[in-house]
Amino acid sequence: MKSFIRKKVIKGHEYLYEITPYFDSDSGKWKQKSRYLGKNVEGEPVKKGKPTTPSQVFDLGQYIPPFWAIHEYKILEALISCCSPVEAATLVMLAINRLMEPCPPDNLVTWYTGTCLPRLISSPVLIYP
Repeated sequence: MKSFIRKKVIKGHEYLYEITPYFDSDSGKWKQKSRYLGKNVEGEPVKKGKPTTPSQVFDLGQYIPPFWAIHEYKILEALISCCSPVEAATLVMLAINRLMEPCPPDNLVTWYTGTCLPRLISSPVLIYP
């Protein structure tokens, strides 16, 4: 027999299942296997996936003290009064790098994208390799 789609209403919501009939030779009867397809949304099954795990983990803890100092002493605002916001944010990021985890200029982009700093500092930062 051919498989087919069955709709089930559970607590007022409609769900779709693929039903595949098969013959059980032990019992001598026809049985069915069902496979969940998803919630019925406008005739299409929409499967609610598992919660996604973060695709990347960012370093945060070690950058809290310098981030606090930048905000407490208004270092970024003082730099913005002298240069553009992008240049000021870049200077702050380079200073944090030199203070916390010095690395060669070729690795600055890798270091920067692996930290939480792009999410903490509001100005866009352009670091060129």
